[in-house]
Amino acid sequence: MFNCLRSVAPGYLITMCQPVSENPGRRYLRSAVRRDLVVLAIRTVRFGPRSFAAAGPSTWNTLPVRLRNQQLSAVSFRHHLKTVLFRRAYTIFHQHTRDCLEL
Repeated sequence: MFNCLRSVAPGYLITMCQPVSENPGRRYLRSAVRRDLVVLAIRTVRFGPRSFAAAGPSTWNTLPVRLRNQQLSAVSFRHHLKTVLFRRAYTIFHQHTRDCLEL
């Protein structure tokens, strides 16, 4: 998604990454201010949510706004992304461990 928004990914992937702010009817929504991407409607339950067109934008939208900053370099983005993902994984692991110990 990072490369798609900077137009350094293949064209067919870039077309699947549309910011909400580019849609005239949604330009003033909170999601446009947060720099969210449009998540396309899916038609199939089995493979639809796993497609790049659905999973990419929805995953991007779950990242913190500070990480979706257009001014970040690729190296800085990767560094901050690792931090966010490790914190999420540690929180889930820590909660699971604590729940198991309470049993």
